[in-house]
Amino acid sequence: MQLDTMYPEGVRGVVFVHNFHTYEVDTLSLRHIVGQTHKDIRLRDEITRLSLDAEGTKVLGRRLVNAMLDQWATDKVRQFFYGSMWGSAIMAVRIHLPEETELLKKVLLAAVVYEGGHEKHTLGLIRAILPNPDYQKSTLQDVIDYLLEVGCTEAEIRAAWGEMIRTRQRENFKIGYIVSWWEGLKIGKHGFQKEVEEVARQRLLYELHDILVQGYGDWNAHSEGRRLPEDYLQIIDFLLTQVGFEWYYSNKNTQELVESYFVECVARGKVGVAFYMLVRYGKSFCLYSEYASQNEPHRKPNGAMERLMRAAIEKAEEKRTYGIAAALAEHIDDAEVADRNREMARSLKQRVALDFAFYHAVDMNK
Repeated sequence: MQLDTMYPEGVRGVVFVHNFHTYEVDTLSLRHIVGQTHKDIRLRDEITRLSLDAEGTKVLGRRLVNAMLDQWATDKVRQFFYGSMWGSAIMAVRIHLPEETELLKKVLLAAVVYEGGHEKHTLGLIRAILPNPDYQKSTLQDVIDYLLEVGCTEAEIRAAWGEMIRTRQRENFKIGYIVSWWEGLKIGKHGFQKEVEEVARQRLLYELHDILVQGYGDWNAHSEGRRLPEDYLQIIDFLLTQVGFEWYYSNKNTQELVESYFVECVARGKVGVAFYMLVRYGKSFCLYSEYASQNEPHRKPNGAMERLMRAAIEKAEEKRTYGIAAALAEHIDDAEVADRNREMARSLKQRVALDFAFYHAVDMNK
């Protein structure tokens, strides 16, 4: 049979695709992939060429979908044509294999992981999975509800959704395009905190590093209003609710790592950014205590900031940024260290100055 010759069990390099813009059933095609090239053949034309009846068409569809699951449902291969491949496989099963409920569930869950893991916007996954999506109103919550309706278990959905979020993390999507794919979503009464906890931890540290060490937001220091983007900080606020209480209250390694980020920020001279972030997030990482009494100034934000400054002086000296080291020493009234670094800064023609942008946004009497 031509079918067995062209499309044997376990056939490789052939996937379903369709016109992702029109979503018309008639555009369902077979894409033959050879290296970096491909050729599309309309499914209806291939059915005619191979003289397939309804049963033969089911055999073809079943072989191709199973082969796609075997070859492409893995993070070890690049997801070619992810924008329509998994949605096309779902379409093929619905049209030609309506009785194959288990196969439909498998390809739906694969779409969650691999299409959802690579698609920037939610609409791609919504269109792929929902049979009759409302492009204006349908949401990822509708996707979850539909998966439950067709028989996917809560455990299966949670596993797929967690892997999808981890895939988006590996693809290095911006934070908003990761968090929005689980924030507010629920299966039954519960969200996805357990499934995304590790991603939330990694992403939280990444974003703190980006602000404090890499300098995200420095560009905004002298703009009108002088504020870090609040919508961005609200995402960090949300991540803190997802990482688990014990992680940042009991994990000394995490506390030390985050403190090193603050020290790096101060050693760059960005004292205002560091203090703003310290007051907002320092208590979450035990850098200061909101319950400190008036007799414990070292446990308050200002006391924590002085500790960071002293550590940052050493860091600045290591980096030979003596102007910053001198300015920090002046700020904490360490005249000897200030004089020593001022002389070095003068010899290297470095400014003795700090950037206090964002200080205005903090209650300095805390």
